[in-house]
Amino acid sequence: MIVGIGVDLLNKKRFSQCICSSKVKSFTKRVYSEEELKEANKYEVDFKDRNYYLGTRFAGKEAVFKTLSISSNFRIELKDIRIINDSNGIPIVELNGKIAEIAKEKGITRILISLSYDTDNIIAFATAIAD
Repeated sequence: MIVGIGVDLLNKKRFSQCICSSKVKSFTKRVYSEEELKEANKYEVDFKDRNYYLGTRFAGKEAVFKTLSISSNFRIELKDIRIINDSNGIPIVELNGKIAEIAKEKGITRILISLSYDTDNIIAFATAIAD
């Protein structure tokens, strides 16, 4: 049963400007898990691809947060939402920490996610499922 949906749209140019700012290290440490950053670094040869990877993950985390229907005032760590690829390259969501507790309280057993981008925008769509 679907118990929540979330979508996030991100402008790639704006995101790239943010990710290239002097505060990038503190931003990436707050938002991304070590595994996500390790995967992003595989794209470091082409900085543009690295930003696309990080951008899709950021939009994905925002979409996942929205599936839970909780107040934006609620303090969670975005890096507790991990979006990694399975062995087939399909993105999967793993929840940790407080956000995992909230999902469990709501009966959410998994979250499906779709990530995409084009020339100007990045989009993520997430669906929370309860069995």
